[in-house]
Amino acid sequence: MERPQEPLRARRPSTPVDAAEAVTPGPTTWRVLSHLGAYGFYVLPILGDLIPIFVIWITKGREDPEVERHARASLNFQLSIWIMKLVTIPLCLILIGFPALAVLILIDLALPLVAAIRAGNGKFFEYPLAFELIGPPVQDGREAGADEGDARPAMGA
Repeated sequence: MERPQEPLRARRPSTPVDAAEAVTPGPTTWRVLSHLGAYGFYVLPILGDLIPIFVIWITKGREDPEVERHARASLNFQLSIWIMKLVTIPLCLILIGFPALAVLILIDLALPLVAAIRAGNGKFFEYPLAFELIGPPVQDGREAGADEGDARPAMGA
């Protein structure tokens, strides 16, 4: 006679620490999400691409400097794309803007995905065409990472 099979059960974490680690995203996840947040535009067309990245930059960027770096780069890129689109849209009146706008949209679709893949592999992606509108965080009156040898003399000195 065949023995009845027991129903399959999901393995439960052995301790509460295991349970917390199982649901808490790590820094690599936040780095990837800081780039994929750009696709929020397709959910919320007005500022949907900026809001998720901004939230990650403000909240998780304080905890991990690499998350801050990735989110800042993604935010700078999205702000740059917004500016370029705003400049390009009036050019559509003279037909030059349509191909330029199409290229911008393709770039905006492709580059965040490339950056997210690189972030998932632990690498940083330098966005082309991005203006550095948001600089690195300031610490003790200097930019982060500035050395004593980087000090420049005051104007007129």
